[in-house]
Amino acid sequence: MAAGVVVRHLAPLLQGKDRDPAVVVVDEQGRFAVSLLSGHLGGANDLAQQVAAALGGTPVITTATDVQGLPSLDLVAGRAGLVIENLEGVKEVSMALLEGRPVQLVDQEGFLTEPLQNYPPLFQPQPDLDAALGHGLTPAVYVGIEERPWPAGWLRLRP
Repeated sequence: MAAGVVVRHLAPLLQGKDRDPAVVVVDEQGRFAVSLLSGHLGGANDLAQQVAAALGGTPVITTATDVQGLPSLDLVAGRAGLVIENLEGVKEVSMALLEGRPVQLVDQEGFLTEPLQNYPPLFQPQPDLDAALGHGLTPAVYVGIEERPWPAGWLRLRP
């Protein structure tokens, strides 16, 4: 089915990045499986790869972090069993990664150590929250339960 037809049918139903379902569109000949909606949080990117493999086609993934071979913190967090407290923080961190800027990481329990081990120059581990806040650099990723007034640009992930 044409992607435009799908978009027009779904447009009135869309509610937000964190609530929309995965949508994958396949062309008439089964050559391309396009991740159209909710690529990360909804799982459309993974679904597009599965559909393409089943049909002998090509998955079409357009999310910037995937295209650039960078980690997607919304996926990494979910796979580590973490809950995203502020979805806008994912965007801040992703933009920094895409621009080649380092991201501070406060993860004293090591939830993200293994998933991010292949990206050492991108993430700057900090020993604790006070050290990271003292640097005043954003964006940053915090994994933990502490509550406080947070600076802009901090992605907060809760165990």
